[in-house]
Formats: sequence, C-alpha cells, structure tokens
Amino acid sequence: MAHADTSHVIRTSLWIRPKGEAFDRIRHAIRRAHHHDGGLPVDPHVTLLSSCGVVQNDGQAKLRH
Repeated sequence: MAHADTSHVIRTSLWIRPKGEAFDRIRHAIRRAHHHDGGLPVDPHVTLLSSCGVVQNDGQAKLRH
C-alpha cells in the first residue's frame, strides 16, 4: 500500500563518531590511505543507518524523541 502522506521526503544517514585515542588512530589511518589511494577524505565514523527516507513530519518527531 502506498504512503498517503504528501509531505516532503527527507533522505538521510545516521552516523556515530569514535572519541579520544580511537578517533585519532582511525583518522591517521584514513589520512594515510587517502594520501596513498586518493578519493575523498572523511572523518572516522560508523554508519548506523544509510539512505533512510522519512517524510518530514515523521523525521522531525523522531529527532525530537
């Protein structure tokens, strides 16, 4: 069954970032790999959810929760 809500769909991902020494060590490894292989440099993170799609009202309610 199709979703009846006509509000704007938001596409997003949810990440968490390591802290402290773990962040520094992973960032160093990423920078070495980037220097060697190219590509886009990124900050260390773990993707919990990727390419999620929610309607705007539902997304706002979930963020408030």
